[in-house]
Amino acid sequence: FVQIHTMCQITFLALLVLFVHFHSFTCSAPIPSASPTHSFKFIEFLFETSEEKDNYYKNEYFKNVVPAGIKLDGKGEIYASFPRWKPHVPYTLAKFNPHSQLFEPYPSFSLANGVANGSLHSVLGFEIDPAREWMYILDQGKLDGSGGMKLLIWDIAANQSVSEYSFKDGNEVFNDNSFLNDVVVDSKHNVLYISDSGKPVNEQTHKPRPALIRIKLNLNQNDLDHDPASIVIDPSQLQVDRFLDSHPSVLPDGNYTLNCDHCDSVTATGVDGIALSCDFKTIFWTPLTSSKLYAINTVFFDYPDYVDEMVAELGDKGSASDGFICSNSQNLFMTMLETNSLVMFDENLVAQSIIDILDKKEKVPHLTTVSGDDTIKWPDTLSIDTDGNLWVMSNNLGKFLAGAMDFSEENFHIYKYAIGEKSYILGCEDKGLRFGIPEIAVTSAGGGMYVIGIVIILVSTWCWRIIRKRRKHEKTVKYFGANE
Repeated sequence: FVQIHTMCQITFLALLVLFVHFHSFTCSAPIPSASPTHSFKFIEFLFETSEEKDNYYKNEYFKNVVPAGIKLDGKGEIYASFPRWKPHVPYTLAKFNPHSQLFEPYPSFSLANGVANGSLHSVLGFEIDPAREWMYILDQGKLDGSGGMKLLIWDIAANQSVSEYSFKDGNEVFNDNSFLNDVVVDSKHNVLYISDSGKPVNEQTHKPRPALIRIKLNLNQNDLDHDPASIVIDPSQLQVDRFLDSHPSVLPDGNYTLNCDHCDSVTATGVDGIALSCDFKTIFWTPLTSSKLYAINTVFFDYPDYVDEMVAELGDKGSASDGFICSNSQNLFMTMLETNSLVMFDENLVAQSIIDILDKKEKVPHLTTVSGDDTIKWPDTLSIDTDGNLWVMSNNLGKFLAGAMDFSEENFHIYKYAIGEKSYILGCEDKGLRFGIPEIAVTSAGGGMYVIGIVIILVSTWCWRIIRKRRKHEKTVKYFGANE
């Protein structure tokens, strides 16, 4: 009996340990830390001529080039933007060649060089729809205030322009005050949302004038379903509207000071990071010079008279941010400039109803740190590929703008984190049971936990019955003797 009792105790404890192990596995799935997949002392391009290449190195023009935006297409190709914030930047948009480690001008030498007629002047924000294989490119125009701001929609597969729209000065954008920053795409309704940081060309004579811009493409869905490669959008059919012009939620916070490496070189900047939920119903944003997070339901853009009152302040993030992106699993990922980290925010907590998020909060609730690493200096832009990886461009922007970079050491890094989620632009994932590699692991763990729970119950019942029977026998012997 003693042996049976000990065996029951050992079995029960072993099964209990296994149960706790499986439960902890299924209830916490931390994102593993990552080392940079690519690091650069300075940016090297594929040049059209040897003369251009010689000038680039001889005159040290590479010291004027900073990578800003990063996006991936459906094939996993990496694209990066290089805004012309300093002179002699040879190409403003390029595709990375991992074999040669060179950035190859995109869509072509002539379109990316900023010299040819109709070429891109300065690209910061752009987005890629991997399903449609379209790239949405924001051209900031000539940063001297002489204009040239436009949107170029490019078909990656067909290697041709879908549409090119020049923004109208005076109501859609303002040559002296606009700074087109980032763009997100509602692929279901064919709508774009743009953050205009409103940085003035001359800060002594002009005040910031940030805003959000909405562009309706007015596409025919039948054409998209039939042959998207043959589509050419008439620019005159685009509907462009400007919202929240100089609204407090998009303005830089005059009382806020960024606390990071050489952040004093960064001038006060309005709305910067912008993200769109995977159901395309909620926009999230933050001014660069601020730690507040804001949101609005996109339906209110159809009722301009109510937009200003419908902005929801979600609270303080604890840091200024630059890059934003939502996943198809309804998570919002944000860079944190002052803590050199990335955080994740479950957008379900705020996106369920606009009424639920109109109350101001002191702090944004339920922020989860994805990664914190001192090597990540100014995590700028985020991208999510079709394989479930989150990509980060870290560019040490404060140090670059201050002219304090040491180009003999690695300054720019591209990070990749396996998050098991895809981009918002593909729409929300099916909440049904999936069977990818991560899901099989979790499903197996969950199944194992269930089986172990059943075994614990069965073993406990068996042991209890044996112990109960033995104790009954002992009582019988005690009162009636061994022969009874």
